Amino acid sequence: MDVEKRDERGHSARHGAGKRIPAIVYGHGMDPIALWVDMPAFARVFGKAGETAVIELIVDGAKKTVPTIVRDLQHDPIKHTITHIDFYKVDLKEAVTADVPIVLTGEAPAVKLGGTIMQGINTIEVSALPSDLPQEIVIDISQLESFDDSITISDIVAPKNVTFVSDPSLLVVSIAPPRVEEEAQDTDVTEEAEEASTEDTSSDDHEKSAA
Repeated sequence: MDVEKRDERGHSARHGAGKRIPAIVYGHGMDPIALWVDMPAFARVFGKAGETAVIELIVDGAKKTVPTIVRDLQHDPIKHTITHIDFYKVDLKEAVTADVPIVLTGEAPAVKLGGTIMQGINTIEVSALPSDLPQEIVIDISQLESFDDSITISDIVAPKNVTFVSDPSLLVVSIAPPRVEEEAQDTDVTEEAEEASTEDTSSDDHEKSAA
């Protein structure tokens, strides 16, 4: 992907960010370089690469590309547009860590029983060579048959040449039971309290009448 070195600072940098995104590339064996990135071009590339696939940057038309992965994206809190990109230069022969998004697939039988899917984490930190980093970790939830079933990181088989860095005991997904019984108990307690209050009021009224 073609990018340009960015020399502007302050107001001029923000002014140019309408069709271009300010960015920076840093990392393995290089000094940080401020960049301008074409927004439509980045949208196309990032849509395919995501935050884990290697993106080759061509800085100012240089013949040698810079292999990178997207380390961070900053967004406008109102417009939700990208306002800044951090590219991290990688060594294709050295393992890197990255947060890989979790994708749930399948249908949990416990959901048909009235349960609700509860996802504990949205990403898993992994370590792998840049070329082996997965774009997503797919987890089949069809094994969740009862409300007692759950899936932790230790239950997931890592993709080939990938190591999970996150704590194996982290809860990925579970099933919350329906709240019908709990709500029924709450209703019973409320009704009992109301009945007791009514009885107390009636007793007080009777005593006053007798007096």
